[in-house]
Amino acid sequence: MATTWASLQARLQSTVDYEQSDAASDLFDFWFSLAADFAQTGSNIVIMQRNTRQALEIIFDTYPVQRIRDPSTDLYAARELFRHAQAIFEILRTKPKFTALLDPFLIDTMHDPSVNSLSLYLATTGVHSLELVAYGDNIHSGTRVDAIATLESLLELWEFLAAGPWAHSYSPSPSQSFSPGCVLTFQLAHLAQTISSVSTDSIVRDVAIVLLQRIARFDTSYAPVIALSRVARDVLALSPLWSMGVLASSAAMENLMSKVVATSTEHAAAKALYCTAVMESLYEALMNHRSSREWAFNADVHEARLTQLFHACLHTYKLHPNEANRAVLPDAYLHAMESILLNYPDCVGIVQFALDTNEYGMVALIGRTAHVFAPAVWTDLVLPFARAQLALLPLQGVSGNQRDQEIVNLVREACRLYYLNIDRVPPPLLGRNVFLTVIQAIRHGYIETERFTEILALILHRHYSMGHVQVYQWLPTLLLPEVAHNHKTRRALVEAVLIALGLQNSAFGLENAVMSAETSRAISDAFSVIVAKLRTGPADMLWHEICLNFGPFVHEHRSALAALLHSIGLELDACASRGVIAVDRLESLTELLYAMSTRIDASDAIAVVQLSLQVIQLGAGAITSNMFEGTLVNALDLLSDKDNGLDLVTTELALSVCGPRTRAALARHVPHLCLEDVDPMVRQAALRYMLPRPDLIRAHSLAVIRSLYWIHNPMFKAEDASAKLCVDQLALATEACPVLVVLAEVSPLYVKECVLKLLSAANISAVNDPLSEAKFILPHLDRLATNVPRNALIRLVLSPAGISLLPLLVFLSAKWQQLVQEMMQSGFVVESTDASSATDASEFSKLDRMMRMNRRGATPRTFHCTVLGRDTLTQLLGSETADTAHNVPSRNQLHHLIVAEHEKGGFMKALRLANTMRAWYPDDYVELGTHTLVLQVKDAHFPRMSMNGFAPSTLEAFSTYYRIMHEVKLLFPVESESILQLSTLLDALCLAKLHEVIAICGCDAARTWMDLHGFHSATAAAALQEASRAVVKPPLPFIPSAVPLPMAAPVQPSAPLWVETMLHVLDGDLPALALDSITLTE
Repeated sequence: MATTWASLQARLQSTVDYEQSDAASDLFDFWFSLAADFAQTGSNIVIMQRNTRQALEIIFDTYPVQRIRDPSTDLYAARELFRHAQAIFEILRTKPKFTALLDPFLIDTMHDPSVNSLSLYLATTGVHSLELVAYGDNIHSGTRVDAIATLESLLELWEFLAAGPWAHSYSPSPSQSFSPGCVLTFQLAHLAQTISSVSTDSIVRDVAIVLLQRIARFDTSYAPVIALSRVARDVLALSPLWSMGVLASSAAMENLMSKVVATSTEHAAAKALYCTAVMESLYEALMNHRSSREWAFNADVHEARLTQLFHACLHTYKLHPNEANRAVLPDAYLHAMESILLNYPDCVGIVQFALDTNEYGMVALIGRTAHVFAPAVWTDLVLPFARAQLALLPLQGVSGNQRDQEIVNLVREACRLYYLNIDRVPPPLLGRNVFLTVIQAIRHGYIETERFTEILALILHRHYSMGHVQVYQWLPTLLLPEVAHNHKTRRALVEAVLIALGLQNSAFGLENAVMSAETSRAISDAFSVIVAKLRTGPADMLWHEICLNFGPFVHEHRSALAALLHSIGLELDACASRGVIAVDRLESLTELLYAMSTRIDASDAIAVVQLSLQVIQLGAGAITSNMFEGTLVNALDLLSDKDNGLDLVTTELALSVCGPRTRAALARHVPHLCLEDVDPMVRQAALRYMLPRPDLIRAHSLAVIRSLYWIHNPMFKAEDASAKLCVDQLALATEACPVLVVLAEVSPLYVKECVLKLLSAANISAVNDPLSEAKFILPHLDRLATNVPRNALIRLVLSPAGISLLPLLVFLSAKWQQLVQEMMQSGFVVESTDASSATDASEFSKLDRMMRMNRRGATPRTFHCTVLGRDTLTQLLGSETADTAHNVPSRNQLHHLIVAEHEKGGFMKALRLANTMRAWYPDDYVELGTHTLVLQVKDAHFPRMSMNGFAPSTLEAFSTYYRIMHEVKLLFPVESESILQLSTLLDALCLAKLHEVIAICGCDAARTWMDLHGFHSATAAAALQEASRAVVKPPLPFIPSAVPLPMAAPVQPSAPLWVETMLHVLDGDLPALALDSITLTE
């Protein structure tokens, strides 16, 4: 029996076993035989088109939905027919002869005279029949899979035709075809529902997804995406959306957002589950397409929608707390965002969103993905965020919070990526941000565990080696007191600078942190000069550490030391103009100058001396001078004996304000100015240094005599028994004896005074000697008797004062005994044995007692001058009496110095010297009229008060007057109150200045001014209260030009002007670009 289409169709309707399956196989075989004949003979193409259409009509129309659901239907035959249709579509697509069957100009008048009948049937009836089976319920999953696969094969055929010469007639999308009859139109809503239905078998959903994705590939209207986004509910259905361009469709995104956003807590649970499904689908899509990049999108276009989606999901999660009543972000959410950032690191909007959420999970996510970020992302987003978050942490130390540690991990990741285990150097802008962020971390206690100090040094090394001059602007940041707010932070930042200077080792190894010797020397030269210009506490601490522990470094960098001395001088000049210095600066400079005094040479010693004296003048009197004792002693010891640079002003200032150790060291250079010092130790040093200089002894002979003024009458009398030993006097006498001998040699006029002082020294020595002897004085008496001119000795022996001393001199010195013997032989002196004529030498009681004990009860020896001796004395003296000649004028030289200073205009120096004279020589202080100079300073040098108050110039110089008047009150407390009435004048001046501050700067500034000067009188409080009740006016932007008000400075006076900007940058309030204006000038 011949096979025909009708017989095949009849057999497919049979209910006999295997008849339907056999007919299905025979159908394709029959069509294939016709196709083979057509391919060989090239018979009528229209006939072949009819046969093909007839075969497809049997395939699509034989098994409608009702019959497929019939239990008697052989589903194998139906599925096999769908596979035959796929085979036919494959042949039509791959064989050019058979592709011609779909030529739009191939017309079969038997069916439709206007279009290709085969393509028309496939686009209408064929698609509709397949969709009925594919989307039908209660149909076997295998059958539905074959039907959907057939639709996909048909769509693939249409794609092939749309890419050929018939593209104007064939198109998978209705919007791209000019022939409505040849357009494939799918029921997208049903297809989307099939994909979204969780009750549908997974194999059906999988092939449906593939079909929808193929449809969406050519549909520019995003209709498949919109349809699926409207009904998708689980991960499987949501996953294809991302590859189908859901981010490019506003309608599709609106569908997603409407199901993501929760408007109340009642719906938050369900919405949160949907959000998790969306995030899981996004993550899965990214993972599936990581290699192929089939759905790569433009980050600049779609990052805003992604950010909006992430934000909506985060809002929903926060409405639905799920762990201990806290909103914990699901892993799917974090993984999706992490995958986005890893695959598309240019999505800076998502990075910004993650940082703005301020969630622990987000911060950890940024840390995991930071290695893919561009330097611009670090510079503009990540590092400013880290600085701002670190600024919120307590400054006391590490908080231990896990989120805070993640912030620090971000900083550490930046260091690892751009500086550790890598040779490349990032741009200067990124380097500066990393540098500032590391400093902020150190400020908040993250020092030891992270080794950030070494990283700071490494950053400086790397950028300096690349020639980035911006490093010069970064370095001062480390040494600001506002940055190094406590000792621990200060030590850490100083350690970083020491590592950068090459003074300490780094743990990173030679290949990373240590440069070549030439580079290291260049770095240390440049950096040391920069930090030398900084006048801050941490900078002083750095130089203190360098001077104490790294002496060779100081000697190799003399230019830095010179810059340091210059900068200290500028700071002290500024403090002097203000009339005040901060206590912390005083302490810091004290330690720094002492450390410098241990490393300087003779060329810098005079500068250290002058700077130390400036600090002492600005300090708190004796307390400050005691603090600088060691510094000045070290510096003075370095000065050479010639060309030491000490001028009279510096010397007199040092003598007036320094302590005894400094004055003793100063005596080496100017011993003649230290002879009358109040401290015996200083006078001893002066005498010791004057001994080898007879010219000075001769020029200052009177001062030498007066330097021993207290051998008999010590100024300070202690109450304990040890004061009777006169230890200070003994030491002073020991040093004075050789000087007295030289003085007697060069100035014979003072022989009598020298002998008296020598006997006083012998008497003191006898008091302190275990055997009550004075043997140490004998060589000096012998030398004096030998070296002094003969006429001077005869004049002394024959004088009434000298004749009374002969018993002691003869007892103590053999030379003097020989001298007296010669004079007795000459008839000038006779010895008397009359005990009644013996004189009582009570002034030298110990020596007199020794002499009497030596004679063992015998009559004491006495001497008298003969008539010949008196005549000889008269001839030697040229006058009638010897006593008149020996009345040597001894006007106090200190008084003359005070008068000279007062006449030159140095009234404050004159007052300080007058105070010294009042303590040393109280009798001369009154007799010579020195006390009257104190009373003359009020009208000449203190501010005058008129009917209208004080002059504006007086108020401008308030700081100077305030300091001077307080110093006068300290020097002369009695005269300043009883005669000068300084307290009244000072209160009036302070009140006038307070009114000026209120008028110019306002009440708040006035309160600060009152606290600074300790002015809290009732009148001042009333004036401030009255001003507070007055109408509030904005303060004028004016400050007196002479001396700036202390409260006008935003930071402490020693800080640079850019410090306030630096603090805002560290705290994240300002971008790092704000520091570009930092400059360091001489």
